[in-house]
Amino acid sequence: MSSPAPGPARWLGGWRGPFGALAVAALGIVLQTRWHADDLKRFDRYVQPGFDARVYLAMADAPGIFTVAPWGSRWLVPALVHAFAQPAEALTFLFVAAGALTLSTLALFVWLRRLGHAPGGSLLACGLFVASPPVSTAIGSPFLAEPVLVLLFVLLLLAIEWPAGAGVIAGLAALGTAGKEIFLVFLVGALAAAASRRLARPPWLALLAAGLPALGVHLLLQRWSNSPASSADWPTMETLALALYRILAGWRDWLPTALLCGPLPLALVGLARTRALPSLRRYGVLLAMTLGLPFVASVYTDDRTELPFFADDIPRLLIYALPLLLHFALQAFEWSAALPASTAPARERAWIWVLAALLPVCLSTQLDDYRRTDLRGPRDGRLVLALCRESLAFARRLEQGKPIAYDLPQRRFEQDRSDPRHLERMRWFLRAGFGRQAPYGSGPAKVLGPTGAVLLPCLRPAALRTTLWVSVEAAATVRVRANGQAVLAAELEGGTERLQADLPQDLLYRGDNLLTIEAPPEAGLALVDLRVQPIEAAAR
Repeated sequence: MSSPAPGPARWLGGWRGPFGALAVAALGIVLQTRWHADDLKRFDRYVQPGFDARVYLAMADAPGIFTVAPWGSRWLVPALVHAFAQPAEALTFLFVAAGALTLSTLALFVWLRRLGHAPGGSLLACGLFVASPPVSTAIGSPFLAEPVLVLLFVLLLLAIEWPAGAGVIAGLAALGTAGKEIFLVFLVGALAAAASRRLARPPWLALLAAGLPALGVHLLLQRWSNSPASSADWPTMETLALALYRILAGWRDWLPTALLCGPLPLALVGLARTRALPSLRRYGVLLAMTLGLPFVASVYTDDRTELPFFADDIPRLLIYALPLLLHFALQAFEWSAALPASTAPARERAWIWVLAALLPVCLSTQLDDYRRTDLRGPRDGRLVLALCRESLAFARRLEQGKPIAYDLPQRRFEQDRSDPRHLERMRWFLRAGFGRQAPYGSGPAKVLGPTGAVLLPCLRPAALRTTLWVSVEAAATVRVRANGQAVLAAELEGGTERLQADLPQDLLYRGDNLLTIEAPPEAGLALVDLRVQPIEAAAR
């Protein structure tokens, strides 16, 4: 008679195992935080480390409203931050990142023990994880999605090895896809690994069904982002060639960081051992995907020709490969155990499948149909942050029946000199036709072409009265349009004139409406100022 299988406490290495992993995680996160303390002290609602961080902070203020593709579709982490604190603060992002990385370390320990590694080796791997460049980067810039998503990724690995069943995989994949679209790609590798364990019967039918909630989440987020700011364009052959050139030309920059201070060379040694072949068959697809992600990411950028390959992004994005690399690194040592044999199919529970299937439905209730203007183009994080914050402030004021004043003469924000805490002084509402540097100008906003567009945010469409002060250098006909529909035409002889146009409710929508002024280019048209108020309030 065979002996009974050891319980969880036994194969985890006793209670000291999980507590030891938590202690290693806590110590590592504390040390990483102290290492980045000077930078972290600078970050707040106005100072952030780059474009991505500013977009995520703008999203955390109102996660249900789209910002800019493709970052705006990465809903999960900003929604978590929003749930913890309103308005969102840098400290809240750090709290979420530190908590997620601590739990990731604990989940990594449990996964490694489930694979058969000794408690000491598993704790050593946990220490290498929290001390690694990817985790250091995640703590140093806590606004990004990787800390939460690597937790879901390790839980996905653990669900495969437990085994937890296809329903759990479906739920984790759907949550991960709500955090970043790359999780849908990881799901393919996870399903291949799960199929190798025959965790469901029939295996492929149940596992393919596990991908449906994640696919539903992805399609829902893509549809949400397509109104009107569409998702990033598919890369052309020219873009692919440029990406390959960036990777090959910058090998001196990315190769040292790709080594991850040891796990990658040790993993290569472990892969060369015969005992690693079962692991390679099971997780080879996922390993290739996670190692290739940082390089494929250079193709996904909107900056087709101007920016070089982002070598600094490699440590951050290799965080997904790190758990697998640590497993193979442990395979390099004699005292690491071989991969356990496949177990019986996991028991599926109907309620888990129901919860996984309901995730896209629950997500749909959190997404707002506010139509954000397309903010793709030159990466200007401060402009994105100012526009998202101030446009909603304008829209809320109009919804309350109060007038809004654009106050062009009083606004001045210099791109490299002004205090970020004065972000509301930026002329964020000037869009196409006023020039790329229009948000940072001062005085009248000159139209550089035949038309100039101004944002008119609106939460609840209502009849509005707009008062514009425009100037022309020569006699011309000036036309005003709301979302492409003509609302006023006036003959101006020269100088500054006051124009008033009433916008009917049916011309407006919930979102960033566009009010355009147009005149022949030789007229020298400029917008001097603008006021908007609800007609009902004006009549009282």
